[in-house]
Amino acid sequence: MRAIEEARHSIDVRVYIFDVDDYALRIADLLKQRSAAVPVRVLVDDMATLVAGAVGPLRPRGLAGERPPGSIESYLRRDSQVQVRRGRIRGSPATTPRR
Repeated sequence: MRAIEEARHSIDVRVYIFDVDDYALRIADLLKQRSAAVPVRVLVDDMATLVAGAVGPLRPRGLAGERPPGSIESYLRRDSQVQVRRGRIRGSPATTPRR
């Protein structure tokens, strides 16, 4: 998190799974906050993030009754300048051929 907090020019993140659990949402909140000061770009793997979002977090976020967001992508874009793109990340298990 320190690298995100101290970025001066831009923040580029490439992730295989960007879930909607407590920790992931803390990172997302920090990225959203920093997007007011520097360009923030996030590339998420198509398959892994789709599956993680369908399964949902292991435990709910925040106060009792508060539901986690349905999509990390829409959460990152909401009220921020974060640019989110989906794609296949080379070398990820979802895109690496089995032999």
